[in-house]
Amino acid sequence: MSRFEKIDKMLDLDNLAKHNRNFDRAHADLSSLQQQVSAEQQARMTADNAHTSSTTAHPADRITYSGPVSGARNVKEAIDSQNQRINGIVGQAGNSNSEIVDARAGSDGTVHPVLKARLDRMERRQMEDRDQTTMLNRGMNVVNTTQASGATVQVKGRTLVNITGSDGGCERLDSFSSYGSPVVLSTERFKTGSKSFKFVSNENSLLYKDYSYKLEWSKQYLLIGWIYIDSITQGNFAIRIYDKNNGVNQRYSAAASSTITGTWQLVYVKIPKNNVITTDGFRLYVGTSGVTSTTGTAFIDSFRIYEVSDADFATIGTTLKGDALDAYLPYIDGVKHLQGVNVRKRGKNLLLGVPDYIHNNAVLINQYNVSLNASAATDYGCLINPNVTPQTTYTFAWFRYSTSNYASVLEERADGSKYTERIILPAGNSSYGTFVTQSDVVRIRITMYAGTTGTFEFKDWMLVLGDADQLPALFEPRVDQYAHCPVPLASNADRSITDNYDSATGKVFRRWRTGVKLDRTMGWVFHSNFSGYKRIVRNVIADYVNDSAVAVKYDGSILRQDIINNAQNAPNEFRLNTAYGGVVLSVTNEDSGWIDNVNPNNNAVAALSNGWRASGNNGNSYTNWVSILTGAAPVTNTEAFVANNKAPGWEAWATLDYVLSTPVIEQIADDQGGLSLESGGNMIELLEGMVIREKVNPVRGVGVNTNNEYFINMQNVTTPSYEIPSGSQLNRRAALITAVYDGGNRNEKWKVVVSNNAYGTSRASIPVSELNDLNNVYVDYIVLDKHLYTSNALEASISYQTTLSSVVAQSAQDIASIKTHDGVQDWILAQHTARLLALEEA
Repeated sequence: MSRFEKIDKMLDLDNLAKHNRNFDRAHADLSSLQQQVSAEQQARMTADNAHTSSTTAHPADRITYSGPVSGARNVKEAIDSQNQRINGIVGQAGNSNSEIVDARAGSDGTVHPVLKARLDRMERRQMEDRDQTTMLNRGMNVVNTTQASGATVQVKGRTLVNITGSDGGCERLDSFSSYGSPVVLSTERFKTGSKSFKFVSNENSLLYKDYSYKLEWSKQYLLIGWIYIDSITQGNFAIRIYDKNNGVNQRYSAAASSTITGTWQLVYVKIPKNNVITTDGFRLYVGTSGVTSTTGTAFIDSFRIYEVSDADFATIGTTLKGDALDAYLPYIDGVKHLQGVNVRKRGKNLLLGVPDYIHNNAVLINQYNVSLNASAATDYGCLINPNVTPQTTYTFAWFRYSTSNYASVLEERADGSKYTERIILPAGNSSYGTFVTQSDVVRIRITMYAGTTGTFEFKDWMLVLGDADQLPALFEPRVDQYAHCPVPLASNADRSITDNYDSATGKVFRRWRTGVKLDRTMGWVFHSNFSGYKRIVRNVIADYVNDSAVAVKYDGSILRQDIINNAQNAPNEFRLNTAYGGVVLSVTNEDSGWIDNVNPNNNAVAALSNGWRASGNNGNSYTNWVSILTGAAPVTNTEAFVANNKAPGWEAWATLDYVLSTPVIEQIADDQGGLSLESGGNMIELLEGMVIREKVNPVRGVGVNTNNEYFINMQNVTTPSYEIPSGSQLNRRAALITAVYDGGNRNEKWKVVVSNNAYGTSRASIPVSELNDLNNVYVDYIVLDKHLYTSNALEASISYQTTLSSVVAQSAQDIASIKTHDGVQDWILAQHTARLLALEEA
């Protein structure tokens, strides 16, 4: 039976009642359904939430899986597979991940948040550290590497300009005037060269000279020198600056301490910007202080005046003083550029085979072998004085011939003062000893000596970096490597413009042109006349930067560059500028022999540039000449002759250095050497004044005790039975001969020793039977008189590789570079050969 009543088409009261009853039933049904739907909806929400938070609703093996885990059909299999893999990664660590946590900590103690961070850091370091560059200071350096590698060096130029020229070398008196007790040249004590000025004063004893060089107000300078007071009872000794042509107005003074005697004192005074000198030029006094009467004896040597940079001026007297200041701004004659710069790596064994000193009762049998016939228990066999670095571990070892043999190591500071002995061997019959140098040590003295009388042998000495583990298994002699630049490297005063040498390419990035001779070949002409001097000019190729030059006169004095008045306000000035098409010089009548009312023609100017001074004139032109250097007349005293022929010994009126307007890259044809570094510590020395492969003429002794040997760098020896002729001298006095080559190879049979008969301090000898090729002997040596040859090397950089892959890559590049370099050298040699053939045909 239907729940709803049937209603027909008749709209009456009965049907109306049915309709209302049907509506009530439908409304009740809808309300019931609505309540059921709401209840079911809430129930479903409650059930879904419960399912979401349930841990058992769906087991992992009932959930299908499709992903990167190979072979997994469901989530359980995928998770089990990954769990097994992680267990393998951490080394079967079970449920612990301590290995992963430990791996986050680096060897330096740094703990990284995740292992990936540490791995990323390691990779970055490998990328960054493949090529490492370390700065080298002048002298000894220690370079530590983790990988054996080839190495290259880069060196910047250095130029020093001594405004006093060569006067401060104190080798001659004739450029000074004197006052008071006579001043003498002395060989008793000196700092450079072979002489000094000696002052013996009862009241005053001094030298003075006026310099036309103006100390510019916009620049700062340093006056520095050495004074040795032998004795003094009153007064003092000093180097002082006054106004030019004035002995009253003292402006600056570098005085010694009158309370210090018996030792050299470095004295200096800083001359700031806006200096108080009121004249164009200055007067320099050397000797007694002039404040009060001085009674005493003193020696003065190696004084100089340098322009210094702002940075250097600030450090002088604070961080830069004493011996360090003297080494930073050493004495040089005139103008010197960095020459013969050498970066040398000491061999594993840091000691040479020939000691610095051998006892009178000892004999050098051969390298690393000395025999001593000791007449007393304290007789030493030999002394070795190697340079070292401070706060560094070293180990000394030797072959102990007898239980009575001893060795000691004594440390020495830069000023020559010494510590007590650090080690004395044998200690418990040990043949080696390890020590750490003090913070201010620069060298050590190794002494091998007898403990009693008798005959002893000292041999196979070694010094290595590090502890005894660094000693080689068998004795090794010292074998050095080096990189050498044979050409000058220049700079300006603050070294902002420098020549740069790179041993990797064998090239110099050249910013400076140096040594341009201002001589007859330049075609000088007269320009203008002034009272007491005249100006001459010469047009030159405009490859220069205006007003960038330094000029040195033939007598070693420095010409002032006048960029304001164009060298017309005073003599001994110059300017390099395109305004004059080149160089303009002001020449004193005293030098030229000219007079104010007779201007020179072009031939007379040419005569001056050839080294001739006019000595006569007819009122219109010059008619006679003498040598500027000697005063001697020419063999043909005519204008034509002196205009076309140099005076004997003459080079040029001056030499000029200037900055190139466009830098050039210069291939060095004869750069020498190459470097490699060992894993661990490497002793690297930066020095200057090194001469490589100089050909020499060995001479054979003629005395009974010398006629079986050839000698190098010996002066004439006339001692009976030890006669040695002269003729084997090197071109420059040698401080140390470092290698001798004959027959194309280094010959270790040459014995190098310190000798009073050497030309310098070092000479070499070899038995006649050991010489391979008498006609082809070459020498490497360090110049003794560096002040005549070079400025000082300040710093360099050494580049090397720290990973195996980078070493291999660099080796491939080096092979290509060597091939290229050899090709360039072959081309240069071919050019030289062609020129020689052309000369022969001519």
